[in-house]
Amino acid sequence: MVKLIELRERAGMFDHGLRRLAGLDGSLIEALAEIGELWMLLPEATPIEARLPLAEACEACASALERDEAVSPLPLLTEAVLQSLTAEERPIVVAIAQVLGRLADGIARRRTATVPPAPSAAKALFVPDAFSNPSHVRFALKTTIAVMAAYVIYSGLDWPGISTSVTTCFFVALGSLGETMHKLTLRLAGAAIGGLAGALCIVYLLPEMTDIGQLCLLIGVAAAACAWVATSSELLSYAGMQIAFAFFLGVLQDYGPSTDLTVLRDRVAGILLGNILMSVVFSTLWPTSAADRARAAVAKALRMLGGLLGAEGAAKAGARLAVILALVDARKYAGLASFELRLLPVQAERRRGLDLAPSLDRLAGATFAVIEQPPDVQMAELALHFDAALSGWFAACAERVVAGAAWPALPAAILADAPPRRSSAIEVRQLLQSEIENAVAVPV
Repeated sequence: MVKLIELRERAGMFDHGLRRLAGLDGSLIEALAEIGELWMLLPEATPIEARLPLAEACEACASALERDEAVSPLPLLTEAVLQSLTAEERPIVVAIAQVLGRLADGIARRRTATVPPAPSAAKALFVPDAFSNPSHVRFALKTTIAVMAAYVIYSGLDWPGISTSVTTCFFVALGSLGETMHKLTLRLAGAAIGGLAGALCIVYLLPEMTDIGQLCLLIGVAAAACAWVATSSELLSYAGMQIAFAFFLGVLQDYGPSTDLTVLRDRVAGILLGNILMSVVFSTLWPTSAADRARAAVAKALRMLGGLLGAEGAAKAGARLAVILALVDARKYAGLASFELRLLPVQAERRRGLDLAPSLDRLAGATFAVIEQPPDVQMAELALHFDAALSGWFAACAERVVAGAAWPALPAAILADAPPRRSSAIEVRQLLQSEIENAVAVPV
């Protein structure tokens, strides 16, 4: 979903006609993301009679988008099919159908949209807390200390070839130690692979080349391999750039064939020095763990889930997509925390709260299902009481996550007085309560 958002932003930069559709496209992306979260909760045993209309509706929406045509009438779920479903299946099927209907309406509005382009907000030169948040000053000081240490070392040793240690400090400096360690690992690995490939070419291939065509072929093959790595996932793409940089720096040293391996040796040595300096400085001076950022993202997602259960939260544009993006950030930072290699103290306490991250997708899906249910007049008071209680629980849980404390207990017997009737409004809230109980049961 993040890739889809990035592609939409890039398309808007090159096609000015898409700018006026930014709001509609954002709502379509949000609907797609919500369907993905809901689909994870759909039981595998759901009958084909309920699955088939949903699949046909997805095909109708996809066909309308691809061909830029009107959406065909979506197949409807009959009352008989809904009544045949179990209490775990019915609310999810109803929620998916509701979102698909909203998706189809959005596609139809997009085809006939005449809305003017939204005014572009003026971008400030500095972030809002640039002069009030001490973490910005600390980050600048840590990077400066590492850069100056690298400069003093290579100047004192009279070894200008390792000046890449300075640029390494600039390139790998990121907000947390986990991010920094991850990037410097990619930089070092890429430099080693590119340097080794360049050295092999200098020793075995370049002496046999006699014209520019052969050199162009070698450069083309190497560039294609590096580009293949550079276009991979965010966790690996930076290595492709470093492989290319090290390879070209070694092979294309001068106007004639390269025969000197010193450049490659010095470059790798400089990168290694920069990595060591950044690791030492960022793990000792005001260390910021990627696990802290992951917990902040988890807390943000929990607060927004609680807000969705509020009186006007369900109608807030972009709220569901914001929850999903926060979950993406939580998973990313939780993975990057493993690169810190226990360089930070009390690592166990820093990771507390991340055990809930795998359960958050199901919590989000169940919350989305709650707000997508059609209103039930008879159950309105009980549903309002449940939503208010769970909204407070999500807010309290977010505070506990930030503090690294244990999860708060779920309010007891929220649905104890629910009448024994087949109502998706009650069934979906029982599903959400069950998902929360499963998440809270995970030890921290």
